[in-house]
Amino acid sequence: MIISLDPDDTRPVYQQIISCIKQQVRLGQMSPGEELPSVREVAEHLGINHLTVHKAYTRLKEQGVITLRLGQRARIAKHTDEPADHRQVILRVEQPLRDAVAEAYHLGINPDQLVQMLQSILQEDKQ
Repeated sequence: MIISLDPDDTRPVYQQIISCIKQQVRLGQMSPGEELPSVREVAEHLGINHLTVHKAYTRLKEQGVITLRLGQRARIAKHTDEPADHRQVILRVEQPLRDAVAEAYHLGINPDQLVQMLQSILQEDKQ
């Protein structure tokens, strides 16, 4: 697993860590049951406070992406094919998509270009 931070990314560091791990799972670069590095190892590797990594791991656990057990390393959780409840879908998927559409509008990206970007991202799964 490789976690890297983008200094130009305006998101908080813990959100970048969450996104990086989720992307690696989505793309099959990390599999269910696979161990993650310890909080301390990630913090040292990235040169950040361990509490930032702990916050990212806690959020990933809350979202069902990883499992955490006292005294053991975090592991990638088994993927479920059952969709989340409607409220979670709205909060975690629909609202960020709405924000992305608004952002694209303000950047001058037309709807066709936005759809093309989304299709390109979805195609990453097949590569």
